[in-house]
Amino acid sequence: MKKDEVLNIDVLKFTNPKECPEYSNDYDYTNGHCTFRFFCKGDDCSSVDKKGYVQFNSNGQTENLNTNICITGNDSNGPFCFNNQPACKTNADCFTNNCLNSTCVINKDAPTIECLDEYYYRSLTFSYVGKMRCGLGQYEPCKKNDDCASKSCGDGIHGDICVNARWDRTNDRKNDIITKLLILISIIIAIIGSCIFHKKATKDKKKEMENINKV
Repeated sequence: MKKDEVLNIDVLKFTNPKECPEYSNDYDYTNGHCTFRFFCKGDDCSSVDKKGYVQFNSNGQTENLNTNICITGNDSNGPFCFNNQPACKTNADCFTNNCLNSTCVINKDAPTIECLDEYYYRSLTFSYVGKMRCGLGQYEPCKKNDDCASKSCGDGIHGDICVNARWDRTNDRKNDIITKLLILISIIIAIIGSCIFHKKATKDKKKEMENINKV
């Protein structure tokens, strides 16, 4: 699939787990939509399967590449993996083309590019938005959130790296509406209080003037 086609996927079109297309990698039961994860080489992208593999055509042959990447260790313990990852034998087994101690790790000379579904709440329109976003892949070094496909730079433990995370957005609209209602109520109370204070001040001034006139 071409990158433009990936970016044009209508994420919110697929809300039923039974209707997820074959290029969907999973279903987000918390937020209620099919999820998508692609790895790209230039303009060509491939969806990842449940085991973390992608397929690309090279010289007429299909390459089955491992995208399960581990964090490169800074000590003698070597790469750090969050889960049990499929082992690699050669660089050619890895999407990153970098196999270290039987695990796929990032390649500083060729950063991994991923495309992920992005699901968020838009406060201005009181609506949820779903779209595809491409950027640096998981565990790639980053400087800011916008560098990453996941829009999440830094996991708080392993430094400034991209981390793929899912957030519960189900209460975003309710919380936003409650917040705006509280602000509105506060403004109304402030206006009413100001009117009462102004009315009382006017009344007191009028009474004071009447007392002066009596004298």
